[in-house]
Amino acid sequence: MQTRFQSESAHSQSSSFAGSVAVSFVTLLAMTLPAAGAIGATGRLSGMVVDQEGAPVGEITLLFASSDHPETPARNLKVSKSGSFAHAFFPAGSYTISLKDSSQFIKSMTYVVKDENGIEVLRLQGDAHPEKGLPPFRLPGGQRVELRLALASAAYQAELTHTIAMAEASGPLKKIKDLYDAGDMPGVIKAATDLLKDHPDVGLGYYLLGLAQSRTNLETEAIESLRKALSMVPDQEGVGGALGTVLLQHSKSRAAAGDEAGSKLLAAEAVAHFKDEIDRFGPSVAFLANQAAALEAIGKTDAFVPALEALVQADPGNLPATLKLATIRTQEGRFDDALALLDKAPRTAPKELATATYNVAAGLLNTGETDKAIATAEKVVALDPSLLAAYRLLGFAYTSKGDKAAAIKNVKKFLELAPNDPDADAERKLLDHLRS
Repeated sequence: MQTRFQSESAHSQSSSFAGSVAVSFVTLLAMTLPAAGAIGATGRLSGMVVDQEGAPVGEITLLFASSDHPETPARNLKVSKSGSFAHAFFPAGSYTISLKDSSQFIKSMTYVVKDENGIEVLRLQGDAHPEKGLPPFRLPGGQRVELRLALASAAYQAELTHTIAMAEASGPLKKIKDLYDAGDMPGVIKAATDLLKDHPDVGLGYYLLGLAQSRTNLETEAIESLRKALSMVPDQEGVGGALGTVLLQHSKSRAAAGDEAGSKLLAAEAVAHFKDEIDRFGPSVAFLANQAAALEAIGKTDAFVPALEALVQADPGNLPATLKLATIRTQEGRFDDALALLDKAPRTAPKELATATYNVAAGLLNTGETDKAIATAEKVVALDPSLLAAYRLLGFAYTSKGDKAAAIKNVKKFLELAPNDPDADAERKLLDHLRS
């Protein structure tokens, strides 16, 4: 699992980004500007709307909600194609601005006040909080207010919301990760749940919660948590792979319960998450292995074999994957490729390795490559001297080559190890034939 936490200095900067700007903005306005004037007083309100690069944004609607009279409906101002808006007799007072179109949000505002002679008396600039928006501004009676509003996308707003939430939650997140590293999964679940009550936008909180739930057999809950995490922090390495892993686990549970259709749907979804994780962040041995398992579960042989090849390349010491791939190569008649894999495989499970190597020897013998079959079967005997089939194969192969001495040696060894084997009588007849 890879998780990153901001340092304390970064935390301090992020925490102050929206909070202090908004507070100082409101304070300056309250301290500097004159009162709104008598009821019915108006001022001139105009401005420009631009995007983050400074290009005009037009044909949208601005909503001005009165802070002095919150019960009154918000006033609408249409923005022209050129990005400008103006109202010569706008009621004086304090207002908050928002957009009618929720696909964008107002990222920042420059506020300029001019007197009746057009002389600038005040200029302020502030950034919006991604959830609370801009602080109120005041339009004094008899004066002019010019606004420059910079817009950003809703995606940027969501990213900013998450950044602020992460900064506020960095301390609790570190404690949760420490609990996870210590193996205290119930502690992680409790602490993460508490954190998310106050900070529901912290994607890493859902990530850690989902990991802990998966390790305590809460598969359904883990899937829900990890899906939320992926929607919030799609660029966090490991989240998609973790979701795929839990989906694969749940797929196996559904298969064990007899729900084959449901199992395959879950496995197919897992495959998609593993592919995305590997494509974006590079191969991980664990995710490569799980991807291959998920592909095998849904019967996608065309994709399963390349996935298995990638796994063996990334993890040459993975004996089960090597044996699986060698078996596929043997079934395809690609005996040299199978032997190349088996020769490089670790000798941690010699009996399993011997069985896979024997299958290659049998394939070679059946296709008439007797010399290669003998050489391969000799490797089998070296790996597992108790594998009876290897001696039978060697006896037959040496007989076909006319090497009676070598044939007798291997047939005798077979009978020595298994005198009561169902094939023993046939081997005795072969031995008598060889001695005659």
